Amino acid sequence: MALDPLAESITVQAENFKETGGTTFTYADNASGVRINGTYVDYWNADDYILIDFNVTTAGNYFATAFAGTTLDNREIKITIGTESVTVVLPNNNDWTTTVETVIPGHFSLSAGTHTMKIEAVGKQEWQFNVDKVVLTEGTGVDPDVTVGVDSEQAGELSVYPNPANDILYISAGAQVNYIVFNAMGQMSLIGKTLADGSLNISSLNSGIYFIHILNGDNIIAKQFIKE
Repeated sequence: MALDPLAESITVQAENFKETGGTTFTYADNASGVRINGTYVDYWNADDYILIDFNVTTAGNYFATAFAGTTLDNREIKITIGTESVTVVLPNNNDWTTTVETVIPGHFSLSAGTHTMKIEAVGKQEWQFNVDKVVLTEGTGVDPDVTVGVDSEQAGELSVYPNPANDILYISAGAQVNYIVFNAMGQMSLIGKTLADGSLNISSLNSGIYFIHILNGDNIIAKQFIKE
């Protein structure tokens, strides 16, 4: 199953926030909350948050992709829209100024109209991450062959093998790619970047059906595989 390549995609730029706050004083003027620094938002500390209004044209389910960067491990970002919230640990990309894509597990059921997104640092550590944007795309984020922003021919050329797999899974992307693995319940099981040979270690997974989201440039391609 593949999503319509014309599925709505909504970009929520972090620097367009209408409100910020937090419990930790951060920068020189002792203001709480975050700071706009060019095209991204920095000075995130524990409990800092921003609120951003955005518009939905087409009602439906949307999954979120965060574009964030950090040089630290175990930094958690939480996204809330209305009564629905999702949280994920961001990968350490060893760079504050360059952001990487992280697909957030779960999805939001959104009506047409104006909504408010809350982006929050929920970890307890002093320094957290920098955020550029969050992209919402129609779909649940856990369909077996979801394709966003790429034609079906390109999606068909990319494969995961062997399938079923035991300890090592390969992605035929021709280069290292970021990935996120969900179990059949939509819970994130693995996140990382493939090795130079396109492989990732899945030995820690229990046997069952999984969905792997492959982040290839501006495209998100998902495939289903079975862990034996």
